[in-house]
Amino acid sequence: MNVPPQRARQLAFVATIVTLTALVSLSAARFKTSAASSPANNFRTAAAALSYAPLPPPPPPAVITNSGTANDIIYNLPGGDGDNQAILEDDGVPGNGLSQLRSGNGSFGTVVFANPANTLAINASNDGEKITVNNMDGGFAAKINLKGGTFNDIFALGNGATLKGGTVNGGGGSDTLDYSAYTTPVSVNLGLNAVVYQAEVNAIQETPPNASAAFGSASFSYDNPTHTIFGFSANATSITPAQVTGLKLRRGPLNAAGPVVVNLMGLGSVVPSGINGFQYTAGSPCPCHPSTRRH
Repeated sequence: MNVPPQRARQLAFVATIVTLTALVSLSAARFKTSAASSPANNFRTAAAALSYAPLPPPPPPAVITNSGTANDIIYNLPGGDGDNQAILEDDGVPGNGLSQLRSGNGSFGTVVFANPANTLAINASNDGEKITVNNMDGGFAAKINLKGGTFNDIFALGNGATLKGGTVNGGGGSDTLDYSAYTTPVSVNLGLNAVVYQAEVNAIQETPPNASAAFGSASFSYDNPTHTIFGFSANATSITPAQVTGLKLRRGPLNAAGPVVVNLMGLGSVVPSGINGFQYTAGSPCPCHPSTRRH
């Protein structure tokens, strides 16, 4: 049978459509079967049958108790949890005879206590602590004694707060007295038993900080009752005597050019030392100006 070319092309086109339709139907059937038995579908089915238990609550904050007496309270901060950010202050009700010790980050529960008659001691852990003393209850008169641990600690006082005649024992590490909250001058007792003081100065302590390679150290003896410095000496490297334009003791925070306490240039001499360095030694005691009692 002879089929005209045009008719043959029409029949071939129809046959192609039928074939494609059959293939699509077969693929869809296989996809449905595959999806129904796929691991993902089995996982969803299994997961739907599971029941999930809620997560356990976080552990409660540590509890600290008085290890002293009612008249001489002792609180030991918990260790192993980092800085507790301990804050000693009034309990929020003025004049009720109560004060409190709380954690700034919730690491221990707040302790509210009756004002002791004699002393209140707070002992830091060895984690490195910041202990802040704010203004206490109006009837609080006990001495506040703070003691640091083996790591670096910060002892901060709120504006106008004092230790009521108490003391700070930094313990080990490099410790800091923080009076930055004060809006009035502060009088600091450097300690009757502290004999020799040492300091190091580098470029980041300049005003403003710079990239100089110069490095210096200084030491002196201090007589607290007379506020007098003895035996002041300084050594520096990477700066020659000709480059020294002044040596002064200033009062102020780091990187701030505070007021001059003592002009050392008239009290000693600068001489070459080592390679491109100098040494300075004061030839006589340096009586401090009365303003140096405020630091």
